Amino acid sequence: MSFSLFKLILEKFSNKIKEKSKFIILGGGEPTVHPEFWNFFSYSLQCGEPWLATNGKLVDDVLALGNIAKKGLATVVLSQDKWHEKIDESVTSFFYENMNKKEGEWIQWEPEDKNDHRIIRTIINPYTSGRYKNGKKDCVCKLIKVEPNGNIRGCGCEDSVTIGNVYDGIFEEYSEVPFFDTCSKWWKFDKDIKKWTYK
Repeated sequence: MSFSLFKLILEKFSNKIKEKSKFIILGGGEPTVHPEFWNFFSYSLQCGEPWLATNGKLVDDVLALGNIAKKGLATVVLSQDKWHEKIDESVTSFFYENMNKKEGEWIQWEPEDKNDHRIIRTIINPYTSGRYKNGKKDCVCKLIKVEPNGNIRGCGCEDSVTIGNVYDGIFEEYSEVPFFDTCSKWWKFDKDIKKWTYK
């Protein structure tokens, strides 16, 4: 994604983001390898709290991000599992400092200090188009997603509905669809009002 498109997204939608969530999620692949990553990150700080997961590959950048997260200005999740390459010891020792282990869908370490927003996450089972909860497939990310081409998708599922684009906004038939805590598989088309609505 270009930085100019990213700025446009936040200019158009930052108020809607602030209504329900403080997070500006910087996704990837690995977000830190984008040539303009620090521009994205700095601009996100003006509109909310940046949230990102990293594989820890760029040691200096990840340590800088960890220090920012330790101050509570961003949430930085270090992904450490068998699907990622080994992480430099300086990164892992910094992230494990003063952490408590929690187990659930994945193994996660969180800091004792609630103002510290560093997290370490170990995925138990990988997923590509949804997670499994209680044996049922669940949405991978229940938030709208903006793609590098500017299309706005209804959630993080690979087959989610395109509900608009950054340039033209949300399409009329999706105007009632929520941006947060929703999966596009939970919507239905109401023939009477000719709109997609939340089930």
